[in-house]
Amino acid sequence: MPDDSYMRKSLIEDDLAHVMECIEGLDLIESNYDDRPHLAMTVENSIGNRVLYKKNGNYRNVSINFKNGGGSKVYIGSNFKGSLKVEVLAPNCLLYIGDDVRLNGVRIRFIGNSSRIFVGNGVTATSNNSWVNGFMYGDRQDLIVGDDCMFSWGITLRNTDAHPIYETNTWMPINSPKQPLIIEPHCWIGQSVSVLKNVKIGACSIVALGSVVTKSAPRFSAISGVPAQVRSIEGRLWSRGGEYAMRSALKYLHRFAEPGTYSSYVLNTSAAESDELFDD
Repeated sequence: MPDDSYMRKSLIEDDLAHVMECIEGLDLIESNYDDRPHLAMTVENSIGNRVLYKKNGNYRNVSINFKNGGGSKVYIGSNFKGSLKVEVLAPNCLLYIGDDVRLNGVRIRFIGNSSRIFVGNGVTATSNNSWVNGFMYGDRQDLIVGDDCMFSWGITLRNTDAHPIYETNTWMPINSPKQPLIIEPHCWIGQSVSVLKNVKIGACSIVALGSVVTKSAPRFSAISGVPAQVRSIEGRLWSRGGEYAMRSALKYLHRFAEPGTYSSYVLNTSAAESDELFDD
């Protein structure tokens, strides 16, 4: 049976722990996917590359173009919705999209060899997002978006400067990415935000409209400004609204908040379901 051992071996070398912490139920087992050509999905230059998808997705506005080289894979989980354009400009790249993801007007680009982008379960994007990974020269780093993140429109995620800047005494590039760009679970990224290379945004954080994020922020942060500044919002929790969304938000509060920083919230559900959320 095909398995994910090769990809996991590669991930273990650097970023597997980050990916596993951010994405619940990460599934790279190829036998769990269908790889037959999907009539509604547009795939160009597919020879030597693979697109694997699960059932119940709406793929009529999904376009994938492998423009340069082979060995790349795209995984799309179940119940995908939206409009997505993927451009793979280098070989041996990986795009992973989890279950129940809704991406409207999102453009994903891979620039450097062996670049990888991971998008967690339940992630949503409103419109006009550009997510770019891969350095034209130097080491590649991952771009990781955790479960249940919410993106407004006009957002840029960019873990690369694309072109090198050299130190002229050594002729070594000085602007290669040093670590993955990571957005942990349940973060709200506001309109016209840019998140740049080497940044890690902690879980349950909010990034305000128009911010340019150049430095990492801990969990439960409010991030705003150009360049962005960070302040704590410990003791506060954002939600999409409604009881179902609140249930999801509470799951991440319970997972990431320090004990004693919140009180019980009574959901409009059965007592048993509410108790499960706070069961240590």
